[in-house]
Amino acid sequence: MNPKKLYHFTTTEKAIQYILPFCKLKMNSLGKMNDPKENLLHIINSHNYSDEQLKRGEISEIIDALMMSNETKIISFSTDKKRGDDIVNGYNLQRMWAQYAANHTGICIVIDYEKFIAENSKVIEKYQIKDGCVEYNNDFCVPPSFSPLIGMKSGSKKPDSFSRHDEWKKHQSNTHFLKEQFFTKNKDWEGESEYRFLTFIEDESEEIYLSFKNSLDKIIRGLNFSKYYMPSLESLIEKSKIETLVFDRWHGDFELHSETK
Repeated sequence: MNPKKLYHFTTTEKAIQYILPFCKLKMNSLGKMNDPKENLLHIINSHNYSDEQLKRGEISEIIDALMMSNETKIISFSTDKKRGDDIVNGYNLQRMWAQYAANHTGICIVIDYEKFIAENSKVIEKYQIKDGCVEYNNDFCVPPSFSPLIGMKSGSKKPDSFSRHDEWKKHQSNTHFLKEQFFTKNKDWEGESEYRFLTFIEDESEEIYLSFKNSLDKIIRGLNFSKYYMPSLESLIEKSKIETLVFDRWHGDFELHSETK
């Protein structure tokens, strides 16, 4: 099921300087993510492969496939999360405010999912961008064409016959491959309730942006947002779309207060 809202947490400085003036979000390299499954180049445990595989050079291809992290572009959001019979709003994920919005001094950009997809339909089609919810469990395994995650390697020489772009093209319609490799994380990350968009490009220097100019729902100021940034924020976003986060001590959750009230 697709989410109704997407929540992107960021620092105030980054939002005011780079994001809100253009109402665009940049897709970054998978290698910049903080999950070790995604941001490390891993060495190969040759004991997991047969002599025939070693002779055919498949290990070299596997090493190279693991180096796709820079060419895999990704952008992550949070979504509303089900907790028992209740729904926890994405802006109520307290860990996200602490970890990605500079300990509540930043903001949360709330985006309407359906409008966002429509607004970026041409970019999504051009780059064949995939999107979906991340699943969390401790039983996932890395697909057979990839190495067990047992260490780190600074780099490797790729064989001329191997194309990472072809590898992506071959697997991008494989639902199982995408789920295991890009949409599954350890349960320790479950509090993020992540929803991600990703694609693969041959030129890692190419930049891809997704617009939210027509799909912006609201901007939420964190608990410790500095009042001195308010003039800058209001110069970029209409006041009716700016809301303030407050803490409800009785229930231990956040509430929103509109700036227009």
